[in-house]
Amino acid sequence: MRKLLVYFMRKAGICLVLLLSVASCTKAQHRSGSNVASETRILATIADNDMPPPPPVSHSEKPDPQLQQASFQVIFSESGRGVAYLVQKGDKLSVVHNQSRGKEYSALGTVVISGDGGRVAYGALTGGKWSMVVDGKEGKGYETLLTPLFSPDGRHVAYLAKEGDRWYLVVDGMPNAGTIASYTTPEFSSDSTKIVYIETAASSAEMKLIISDLTFRSQQVKKSIGDLLFILNKDKNHLAATEVVGKKLRVIDFSIDKPELVRTGALYDLIERLTINDVGDSVTYCALKDGKRLIVLNDREETLPKGLLPELPLVRPDKKGVGILLGSEKILDPLADKLCLASVALYFLWIGQLPLWFVLFAVLRDILIFVGAGYVKFRHSVVTTSLWPGKWAVGFVSMMFIAIVWSMVWPHAFFKQYPVKEFFLYLSAFMLLYSFLLYCVRFFKIHKGMEYKA
Repeated sequence: MRKLLVYFMRKAGICLVLLLSVASCTKAQHRSGSNVASETRILATIADNDMPPPPPVSHSEKPDPQLQQASFQVIFSESGRGVAYLVQKGDKLSVVHNQSRGKEYSALGTVVISGDGGRVAYGALTGGKWSMVVDGKEGKGYETLLTPLFSPDGRHVAYLAKEGDRWYLVVDGMPNAGTIASYTTPEFSSDSTKIVYIETAASSAEMKLIISDLTFRSQQVKKSIGDLLFILNKDKNHLAATEVVGKKLRVIDFSIDKPELVRTGALYDLIERLTINDVGDSVTYCALKDGKRLIVLNDREETLPKGLLPELPLVRPDKKGVGILLGSEKILDPLADKLCLASVALYFLWIGQLPLWFVLFAVLRDILIFVGAGYVKFRHSVVTTSLWPGKWAVGFVSMMFIAIVWSMVWPHAFFKQYPVKEFFLYLSAFMLLYSFLLYCVRFFKIHKGMEYKA
């Protein structure tokens, strides 16, 4: 008999899952007052005659039998005290949760376990409709069901469902009034007494942020929510969102316990990278105001230098400052363009549509230009831009690529009579060489401290 064992190492924070073949083992007792299992425990026993669902059918004409072997899809709870897996019997599927086997269905959705491991929920196809099965009990049937969500205390479950042209948010089997638009994925508050979601619309001015109790009787509605939607802090007791005011945007934030007490920020032309700290008492974001880029921390504005924003801002623990990572778009954008052109050129070389000398020259040229740009950037603090001859060269190379593709897709006699590809090939080679010489002259002048044309 196969035993499924889970060992949680508290200090290292590592979870090891072991599937062992043993005859018997002793059930370990967990420490009282602990939310996470810290000792070896048997969570489930997989019977020898239990079969996992098969993997998706391969489109290969000769599938490898070893690659077609099915495996059990095992789901663990966050605390490590609960486990579930899918089994198949004939053409039916069922869920085994904590060694309790559920009803068989023809199709199942995503299986979700509550944080404490004691409850399970999943969508099941029955009678031509999808029903949410919670702890073995089937809910009302809908045409569409999305993945369920358990509250932090595990006592409540919410999910989105669609029937006809209306979407519904369902909490503990009770749907709200519904909408013909749609809802975003809901979030429970930390105390599991409220749920937060957005009713979408065609325009940001009509989007609604809704904070509701779990019976939908008491609701706070914030209108004109921007495309950034909303974010919660780590403890899920404080919320921040953008609000549309005319053609401007501003940030609002408030406690979920007291949504009527709203703190509003200044108006801006654009807001992005909205972030809230773990405690929920500091909000930071990037903004655009009268053409000026700003970083804003709790309504304090500082000028933001030019550059890409690959990561979200990070608030200092003392809330007196914020850090943000900036990237130079004048370096990254040309690099992406050069990599794209090089990859296409290498492909055409591989299929015999381009000569080796041209590909080697084009790739080596781009490497030297990029290295030179990086050198003057970090040695002389000068960010160089593309020269117009270089842009013309890229345009001619693109025309050559189009001519190659066109001749392959539509092999007309025109391409045999007129050497279109060869024309753009030699024109591109000339412009690539001419622009390369101009780049070399500019890099030399920057290195010598001479005046140069930007």
